[in-house]
Amino acid sequence: MKKTVLFIHSAGPQERNQGSSNLSAYLEKELRDKFQFVMPKMPNPENPEYVLWKNQLEKELNMLNGEVILVGHSLGGSVLLKYLSEESCNLTFRGLFIIAAPYWCLDEDWQSKDFTL
Repeated sequence: MKKTVLFIHSAGPQERNQGSSNLSAYLEKELRDKFQFVMPKMPNPENPEYVLWKNQLEKELNMLNGEVILVGHSLGGSVLLKYLSEESCNLTFRGLFIIAAPYWCLDEDWQSKDFTL
């Protein structure tokens, strides 16, 4: 059984050549021989709300078994960090990779109580 890579994308449009689409396509291409690659569509990516993304993440995690590697890009990284710091999960995580996650208290444009740890 292949290990699973669960990729949580960034906020904003996710069509071809937008958002995390190029990164996820590259990772899937490079990893598909050894890993099952899962990239769920997250709810309302152009106006994200943590509770909706959390619910989708839980749904995705509940469908997995075995060893899982988590990858979060931008907002996806923030969601993974917040979720893992507040919730418990019965899966075995073999890796956590956070790519370019925002620091939510940096300035007025990057303040969000929804995503702050």
